[in-house]
Amino acid sequence: MRILDVSAISDSKQFFPKQGTLQFLQDAYKEQLNNIAQSLIQGLGNTYSPSTIYVLWGCVNSGSGSTYNISAGAVLFNGEVFSVPAVNLTASGNVPVANISVTQYTTNADPITYSDATTANIHNIRTITIGLGASGSTISDYSAFVFLQFVTPSQVLIKGSTTAFTPSIATDPATKGYVDNSGINILAKGYTHIGDVFSGLQHYDVALGTTLPSADYKIFLTIVNNNNNDARMTWFIDATNQTATSFRVVIAEATSAIDDIYFDWFVIAR
Repeated sequence: MRILDVSAISDSKQFFPKQGTLQFLQDAYKEQLNNIAQSLIQGLGNTYSPSTIYVLWGCVNSGSGSTYNISAGAVLFNGEVFSVPAVNLTASGNVPVANISVTQYTTNADPITYSDATTANIHNIRTITIGLGASGSTISDYSAFVFLQFVTPSQVLIKGSTTAFTPSIATDPATKGYVDNSGINILAKGYTHIGDVFSGLQHYDVALGTTLPSADYKIFLTIVNNNNNDARMTWFIDATNQTATSFRVVIAEATSAIDDIYFDWFVIAR
């Protein structure tokens, strides 16, 4: 960061600024504004180019067709932040284009008188204005402006929020609160390989892989055979052996075929 070292200045040791000092101070704030703007531009996934105009806010066209009603705003161009005045245009053969415009600040300012008695305007107000012109004839066409896509808290789901968000379209996300309140709350899921089921009544305890708050949950289970042997069997969930860490499946095979059984399962809150 550019900063003047003023520690040695005192009433008896005065400092008289040079032209370079004033340039140094102007470059200091321009440099930091550019850094802040570029952090936003590149943080949003854009590749920075000094010849591109990036819209920081505003500059929105609410017109249609050949009518352009462009709101005021601010942009970054070539390392400098510019204000952009609002404008209303009707294009006819030309397109909206951007230019750097310079006006003067005249309230007890311009024109100034130098020590050699010459005068000049030095209090420049630099803005980017939008007017009509041939495409490609200025620093940028309005259509080439890059609008930075910022989001507000109302547009995102905040981590740790206690308010359930209710999705309204197919592409909307959902908070855990909404899922819990909708009754679809998957507590655990898994794949459990058993292999061949022996004859007689067999008991299989399936570990949940986690400890649930209680044993009060619903189990959804599919039994699949990995080969084409006759794997007819009856089975049920033994609710008396359902715990917060496991549940029991009881199987009775109807044939003596060698099978290769696995369970696909998930459990949800009641």
